[in-house]
Amino acid sequence: MRERAVQRHDRLLSLVRQRGSARVTELADQLGVSPVTVRRDVEALTGKGLLDRVHGAVSWPRQRDRAADGRAPAAEGPVLGLLAPSATYYFADVIRGAHEAAARAGARLVLRISDYRPEEDPARAEGLLSAGAEGLLVAPGWRGPGDPAEYGGWVAELPVPVVLLERSVPPGSPLAGLDQVCSDHGHGVLLALRHLIAQGHTAPLLVARADSPTALAVREGYDAALRALGVPRPRPAIGSVPADLDPAGFERAVRELRAAVASGEATAALVHNDVDAIQMVQRLAELGVRVPRDLALVAYDDEVAALADTPLTAVAPPKREVGRQAAGLLVHRLREPADPVGAPSPRRHVTLLPTLRVRASCGAGGGVGAGPGGSGAGGWGAGGSGASRWGAGGSVASRWGAGGSVASGSGDGGSGPGGSDTGGSSPGGSDTGGSSSGSSDTGGSTPDGSGPGSSSPGSSGPGGSGPGSSPFGPASAGPASADPMGGPTGGPWASADPERGPGGDSA
Repeated sequence: MRERAVQRHDRLLSLVRQRGSARVTELADQLGVSPVTVRRDVEALTGKGLLDRVHGAVSWPRQRDRAADGRAPAAEGPVLGLLAPSATYYFADVIRGAHEAAARAGARLVLRISDYRPEEDPARAEGLLSAGAEGLLVAPGWRGPGDPAEYGGWVAELPVPVVLLERSVPPGSPLAGLDQVCSDHGHGVLLALRHLIAQGHTAPLLVARADSPTALAVREGYDAALRALGVPRPRPAIGSVPADLDPAGFERAVRELRAAVASGEATAALVHNDVDAIQMVQRLAELGVRVPRDLALVAYDDEVAALADTPLTAVAPPKREVGRQAAGLLVHRLREPADPVGAPSPRRHVTLLPTLRVRASCGAGGGVGAGPGGSGAGGWGAGGSGASRWGAGGSVASRWGAGGSVASGSGDGGSGPGGSDTGGSSPGGSDTGGSSSGSSDTGGSTPDGSGPGSSSPGSSGPGGSGPGSSPFGPASAGPASADPMGGPTGGPWASADPERGPGGDSA
């Protein structure tokens, strides 16, 4: 495949950065292109101020406008680089969150996309450094389980502060000592399984891809969730693939799920990701299996799940908040004063909890979040029950569902007809503390999922009532936000690609 100009520019900048200066003919040999092409590239890059030309050679630009310590003047604010595998679907909201946090801090965000080519990540990072980035937010374009070991070493060698974004690494990895901000996908899977089992289903099946870090985390989380719930594993996960790239493989997965339903082996399933879930529901209907009549289904990602013919219950990772927290942490690293004795500041691993948005596909209700008859203080909706109820949307004091519970009980992030969320909610709300229509995060949020823990007027319960109330006290940064910089946990808007839609990844 022919190399794109931006890729060649990144490699050229990397070579000049390493050497300090280089002749055009030397660069042409190294890049495997003609001197004419290199001269054209050099003209473009010098025009942007990324290189200096000197007597038939090029050199790394003199830092005329830089402070003595190599950083941009304080008046301009820091420059943050963001390397992401995609700018659509899953990562669109991560990027939005990072941009919002950078803007609030007076920083500038520069973006580069790897398109899930991990071998090109180092050159992309060099391009960001060449563009003036003083710190990097890095989400490597890993796909398989061996990619972190094969393609991750360069991250630990970067000469600037780094925050890993939506990527977890095992203990002992060279990257384990870096700052990182990511979603706890294992917790997200636990929310989904607990919700389905609470509705009377046997162990839900897992249908998932294996082509991204999120997909692998969902698979690992599935086994851990079954163990935590004391439920035997029903069978190995059904491997899904993008329908547009491998129609036959996708059809096999659908047929395997249909056979499990027809035999009575399965009445519920968790499907990663949204796009696969929507397409599977459509194909299952053609084969005579209806959702939720014959199969209760929960999707994972919540990018486009609400737009299905039968709106899909979905696990929603806090994507936008991941971006906000990561950018805020990087700004903090760039601005923190040097330790007088030279000891490095402790690194942070910030893990944010997904939420569950309950809709019609699991049979828990016809709309998002709470169904008809949402509760007031200590109350239950129509058809609900008292302290002994343990179904979806209701609980006793000893049970903690998604987002926790209080004395009046709570659901797994939402409830069906007759259920209630802790603290109550308006139609469409689904989260602990109550929320307005479409919100998704603990403490509640505005309709786009980004407000500061507010709830719709009139929501009430043991945790308090009115805007901003929560059974856990004042509005907070979101579930299990381990970083004191806080910031509201935002729910993502749907965007359309799969981390990446058809033919792609889910983070």
